[in-house]
Amino acid sequence: MYDSILRYLSNNYPKISVNTIEKINVDSLNNVYKIKSDQKYFILKFYKNITHSTLERVLKIQSNCSEHNIAPSVLLNEENSFITVEENHMFTMQEYLEGEHPSTECNQHTLNAIAQHMHVMHVVSKNIELPNRKLSKNYEEIMNEIVNYQSYFHTRTSENIAINYISDLLDLRYRIIQKNKISFSPQHLSLTHGDLKPSNIIISHCEGEKVKFIDFDYAGINDLWIEIGRAAVLLSNYDVKKMCYFLECYSFVSKAEFSIEKIIQQLLSYLIQSNFPIYIYDSIKIENLITVVKERIKLINFCLDITK
Repeated sequence: MYDSILRYLSNNYPKISVNTIEKINVDSLNNVYKIKSDQKYFILKFYKNITHSTLERVLKIQSNCSEHNIAPSVLLNEENSFITVEENHMFTMQEYLEGEHPSTECNQHTLNAIAQHMHVMHVVSKNIELPNRKLSKNYEEIMNEIVNYQSYFHTRTSENIAINYISDLLDLRYRIIQKNKISFSPQHLSLTHGDLKPSNIIISHCEGEKVKFIDFDYAGINDLWIEIGRAAVLLSNYDVKKMCYFLECYSFVSKAEFSIEKIIQQLLSYLIQSNFPIYIYDSIKIENLITVVKERIKLINFCLDITK
């Protein structure tokens, strides 16, 4: 693969002289490499399970954020395009960001900085026009999807350990929706990053704790409250006081009043109706799948405890 990468880069980014190629292990469907060129580094990302048009949309959002210095820039290839396709591979070259991910022990200063930059990302993305898609689901639709997946995975229980975790997630969702008759309807549609979590946030202390966001693969139209709520829970590492502080910081900078309880209720409804990452079961590494499913289970249980 490394010889192929050298050829791809030579053909499409001839001004970049490659010194080293390092594969990076990330919780992602994509294959990601760190490229060293003289004294600079770049990220080479090979995409899976994404259409060319969807990737164009994602990069449009990321590039818009990059112009406001809150996301990595995407390099243009020889064809003056962000996206390169060669030998059935679709890939991009992006700026490598120096810095670190926020720790599980985020202090209030860091949480406030992330909330402020997150609001900037949402504001600068407002003017990007994207096609609408169906997001609402009623109780019957959600229940049918869960039951169908339960039947499907029941026949595959011997394949690997990930099936057990998927079954646990499906059973949890089934019990909750059966008891509460949950439906899902987004209340605050906006353009969102789609996967805000500590591993998708880079903090550069050399820039006075500058916050930037990476991996816009799931960017699109969604409920803003879900993005804010999930980010608050994950950045606080399930600490209720820190979660509330983050939400208060976002509320202050955005000048928007919202109920923390309603945000968590909306997040719970979303998690119950969502079939992610189950629908990408055959496309993601087993260890990454298990990590995401366990996170989903933990998020659901956390939201349940808050809303009791």
